[in-house]
Amino acid sequence: MKLLMIGMDGVQDATFRRGWTPFIQTLIDNGSSLKLRDDIVSRGWAEIFTGRHATETGTFYERPVLDGGYRWTDKCQLNNIPGLGTSIRPLWQALNENGYRVGVMNVPTTNPAPEVNGFFVSGGGGGRTVQQSVAEEQCFPKSIKQTLDSMGYIVDERFGSLLLEKGLYDPESFFGRLDEKCRKRAECFASLSEEFNIDFGFIVFKSATVMAETLLLPELYRRGQGKPHNDSIVKAGERFFKSLDGHVRALVERFSDAEVLLVSDHSTSERTHSVNFNAFLLEAGYQKAAIGKSGLFFAL
Repeated sequence: MKLLMIGMDGVQDATFRRGWTPFIQTLIDNGSSLKLRDDIVSRGWAEIFTGRHATETGTFYERPVLDGGYRWTDKCQLNNIPGLGTSIRPLWQALNENGYRVGVMNVPTTNPAPEVNGFFVSGGGGGRTVQQSVAEEQCFPKSIKQTLDSMGYIVDERFGSLLLEKGLYDPESFFGRLDEKCRKRAECFASLSEEFNIDFGFIVFKSATVMAETLLLPELYRRGQGKPHNDSIVKAGERFFKSLDGHVRALVERFSDAEVLLVSDHSTSERTHSVNFNAFLLEAGYQKAAIGKSGLFFAL
């Protein structure tokens, strides 16, 4: 492998300055950094693999359906990008056209998996239903689904599936599941990369890192302010990031000839205040308490 690209979601430079990720911090300190401005309009991962903003690709986080009504959608599929393959050439296509074999795993907004010279495993997101097992349409070639299934690959899990479905309310269990997902992803990626003898590898740790930061940042902020905080979340989060540091190190050392590029879709800011909008809407008379399929509250 000549270039190993490792992506994470919701992380920032400060994430790796806590002393929990010494290997990743060394990569950052010994390399060159480029800080970019985010917006909340264009899907960052689509910008990363196309080099284009959503105003050119249509890959908005939300967009009007444009069917004559007022409906909006958060669904975003790779094949819906106008000019895909011609005026807009994804990273893997450009590399293939220049004779490089690619291996791509878990990049969001890439359903269904495109045909490439190498292998491709689509990521979650883009409005796709959260699922644990990989679907055949998310794999190219389709034969790699058997490998992924046998190795226990986990496509995507979010707060809803981990809390409501699996009941992982204990911080140790919750962060342990995030680590299991990252570990299996790294193992599957390494195995397929060697099988297909790729030149360029792109692996993304998405929902695990953004969920970890979402839970950790408020507690770290309160701890820094000397205020009461949930220390069990901090300790479980610390173990998660130490383990993630080990997964990244294992990949870098396994493909020791490759240059390494770290990318992130967006950073996650400290949450200093919390507002319960449902409580406000209830008090203002705009909602009533009810239990339904979509949650605890129905709008009046």
